[in-house]
Amino acid sequence: MSRLNLENIAITDPADIRKVQRNFEKVESSVALSAELTSHDASPTAHPGLRGAIGDANAAIAALQTAIAAANAALSALTTTVSGINVSGDIATHNTSSSAHGDIRTALAGKEPTISSSNAQAVALKLGQGYVTCASAAATQVKTATAAGFSQFAGASVDVVFSNANTHAAPQFKMNDHGAADIRYKAAAPTAGMIAANTVYTLVHDGTYWQLKNPTLAAANVEAEPTITTLPIEKGGTNAATAAAARSNLGITPAGIGAEPTISTLPASKGGTDKTSAMAASRNFGQGLATCDTAAGTAAKVAACADFNRFVGAEIAVTFAYANTAANPTLNVAGSGAAAMRYKGAAVATGMLEASVCYSFWYDGTYWQLTNPSITPSALGALFPNANSNPAQFAVFNSGWASPGYATAAQVAALVSANAAPTIYTATLVNGATGTVRYCKASGAVYIWGHVRVEVLPGQNLTVATVPAGFRPGAEFLGWAAFDRTQAIGINSQGAIIFYAVTSTMHYDGSFLANYIAEA
Repeated sequence: MSRLNLENIAITDPADIRKVQRNFEKVESSVALSAELTSHDASPTAHPGLRGAIGDANAAIAALQTAIAAANAALSALTTTVSGINVSGDIATHNTSSSAHGDIRTALAGKEPTISSSNAQAVALKLGQGYVTCASAAATQVKTATAAGFSQFAGASVDVVFSNANTHAAPQFKMNDHGAADIRYKAAAPTAGMIAANTVYTLVHDGTYWQLKNPTLAAANVEAEPTITTLPIEKGGTNAATAAAARSNLGITPAGIGAEPTISTLPASKGGTDKTSAMAASRNFGQGLATCDTAAGTAAKVAACADFNRFVGAEIAVTFAYANTAANPTLNVAGSGAAAMRYKGAAVATGMLEASVCYSFWYDGTYWQLTNPSITPSALGALFPNANSNPAQFAVFNSGWASPGYATAAQVAALVSANAAPTIYTATLVNGATGTVRYCKASGAVYIWGHVRVEVLPGQNLTVATVPAGFRPGAEFLGWAAFDRTQAIGINSQGAIIFYAVTSTMHYDGSFLANYIAEA
């Protein structure tokens, strides 16, 4: 290769490509020479120097082919052609390398741009924020100030120190060459004394006026505090300078201070009770306890209950001194007027009101509705006029009749009445049940009747009362149920009266009656 004077190359940058091209030109000249040799004497010993040069040329050609292949591979990796050479890819990789331009990176390390105070002030002024002084005379209307570069727009503000207090009635302010604008405070020109000398004031431009944010409020500009002694009573004051005078003006005498108000003086129309005791107040609101001494045979019952107020929803508990024996009785409480007594839409029957028993009535606007009547044999016929037609309400089980069998009210009344005035007992209700349950025994037969209000959840049973030994059905379990069998009532051999809710919640509020042969 030395005979051709070829250049040694290592392809590392675009200049190496030019070296390859120059070497290739030299090789082409050598190849032309070898063509002439082919016509030369073919003697193996002829021209030994030329033959050596040809060998060197062939070797150079092979080296050039290898270099060209490497150059082509490098060129194919480049994405941008610059002056015929693709180098942008390598340059981009180089510039982003953490090791590239190390000297520049070292020089910039820890360096941050700094802004001088003068530059900061210029930026603030450009953004409509500034601090200026104004030397305009006190009586001059247009107060002027300058600050190079100040931008005036709606929202721009400037802090101004006036060398002279303003005395003009309608002062204006002008920054640079932006034009004068009126100074305003609370939509009016500032009054005398609001702009004093050598005081910093903030003016904000609203697009039309310079609004004064912090005027000097002299004593003449400050509203005087109200004098408490001059505040009249009608405006919440006392119109007095002393406590004693205030009490006198308000009608509160020393003797009356601390005294509790009289409850009776607050009428119900204003949220009071107009009464002096809790009992009287309760009666006034339609809740009371009364007594009735009217004779048994008199239908017009009169109950005494002072202060009672009757209205729709009012409720009264009445204890009768005598059992009622009159038909269609009425009740007059505290002179409120007579109103018929009703139970289940009918007149209260004889026997439902016994002596010395407390009964509850509520007024529906027309009648006094009895909520807890006494269920006695004499009242059964009126209470259950059609027992057979509604056995779910009034079902009677008795081994003397067809099983399960339903007896009429007349049959039961006749059986009980046939036994001279049997002793009637009242069972104790338990488990939240309310109402009345009575029972008696005549000629070995037990009769149980009453009116019960109870709620039982689905799939559960609830004992509402228990009758003592001697009134139980022995080993036999007796029961009566609604037609759809979703609710039932029964009594077991331990005397427990049980209400059942088979498939749905049982809300029972009604009467029932049963009779059976007592245990041996």
